[in-house]
Amino acid sequence: MVTNSLAILCPAKINLGLSILSRRDDGFHDLDTVFIPVSLWDQLSVGIATASQDSFTCAPIVCQPSDNLVMQCLNRYRQLRPDVPFLEIQLTKEIPAKAGLGGGSSNAASMLNWLNSHYPLPMEEIQRIALSLGSDVPFFLSPTPARGQGRGELLTKLEISQEIPILIVKPAQGIFTKSAFEWLHQNQRADGKPLYTEQIVNALNSKRYCDLFELAPNRFTECFLEMLPEYRSIPQFFLETGADFFSLSGSGSAWYGIYSVASSRSNAVCKAHPDWQLFVCSSLNSNKT
Repeated sequence: MVTNSLAILCPAKINLGLSILSRRDDGFHDLDTVFIPVSLWDQLSVGIATASQDSFTCAPIVCQPSDNLVMQCLNRYRQLRPDVPFLEIQLTKEIPAKAGLGGGSSNAASMLNWLNSHYPLPMEEIQRIALSLGSDVPFFLSPTPARGQGRGELLTKLEISQEIPILIVKPAQGIFTKSAFEWLHQNQRADGKPLYTEQIVNALNSKRYCDLFELAPNRFTECFLEMLPEYRSIPQFFLETGADFFSLSGSGSAWYGIYSVASSRSNAVCKAHPDWQLFVCSSLNSNKT
């Protein structure tokens, strides 16, 4: 453990609906989605280094240190605050990569929050750095249920009164965000419509999860089915095990199911393919009644 450090928990997220509205002049896309943070965590530890250089370790290793968003965040922050000392950083990963669960973005946001708490910058600079690191990073600066618009950085807090019981399934293969959006362009699918967010919130708060099939489609579902046809059994699995609602999350390869009956979720865990990664979790930061 890093000396003089505390463990920072970095949550995953799921997307309830993901509509790609249009491609922007800057090459990014305007979208509409509902972000829900969930109780699946990476752990980040940060402390002052005893050596005269930064130290970064990640277990398991998901990429080279220079490619990790945590280190990219640190390097960009130092451009504005060169007084940030050398740091010793340890990252323990539980959130799978290329899954659409936001693990890398959550790690970057946690690093950014740590830096800002010790070496403050104006909030507009924090937001600028966050968006430069990734479209999901602004959400993870304060992860609470929210509607995401623009690139995902225009956030409107949502009042969710019910804790949502979730089962996440991640197949062995993942999907890079870049590959998913290339598929989108090739198939001319950037023409979605805004989500009916108020109706989505009402469905969640009244536990009418089945309504979400109509209210919260994910534009990348067809992409998943075309790119990874060997995993078409995953949505069928959720259907057969009694999930009230199931969907792809983000533009990755992870699916999630919402189960109003606890025993159905438990049975689903027992029936899942042995090669799938499973995560039993629930929504975070909901205002329970």
